[in-house]
Amino acid sequence: MDRRWESLRERGLMIGFSLMAVLLGALVRTDTAFAQCGPAAGSKNTACGAGVLTHNTGTNDSAFGFKTLFNNTNGGGNTASGVEALFSNQSGDGNVAVGRGALGSNKTGKFNIGIGIGAGSAIFDTDSNIEIGTDGFSGDRNIMRLGEPTPGGQTQTFIAGIRDVTLGIGAEPVYIDDFNQLANRFPRRHVTSAISATWAARAPV
Repeated sequence: MDRRWESLRERGLMIGFSLMAVLLGALVRTDTAFAQCGPAAGSKNTACGAGVLTHNTGTNDSAFGFKTLFNNTNGGGNTASGVEALFSNQSGDGNVAVGRGALGSNKTGKFNIGIGIGAGSAIFDTDSNIEIGTDGFSGDRNIMRLGEPTPGGQTQTFIAGIRDVTLGIGAEPVYIDDFNQLANRFPRRHVTSAISATWAARAPV
């Protein structure tokens, strides 16, 4: 009797495991939305996901995620990770996009970096921008932006390693304008106005 029950228990376990395998197979889809990683068209390219590097003839591109670098033709040396990252890129080279839709509107711009959802999405054809957590602006060129200044964006900044640190030779103060731009120089007209105000304050009554 014990052996019979043991045999039934083993059969029950086998049936249970078989059912689990069937269910898992149904859950793990194998359609194009979950395409495997591998080489892509062009030369020395890596594609992972559906609709990735679909029109590509470029070299040294890496695309991970649904329709990343979808429209890329001869752009090379790009890295895109996230749904539709660098989606519109055609001939832009050396761009790095991390996040859904990052640098998604860029077509011919080169050496841009976009990190975050929609980061750098306002860039179309300009070069050498770094957009982190911000859409940026269409006229950005050789610009670095951190955070989103629009309503709902960041309102405070905390950076370690600054307070109580002694500066080296050539240290200068840094100023910020109404557009959150940092610089260590005033426009000439501001300097002139400041000097005039200083002399006016010193003038005898």
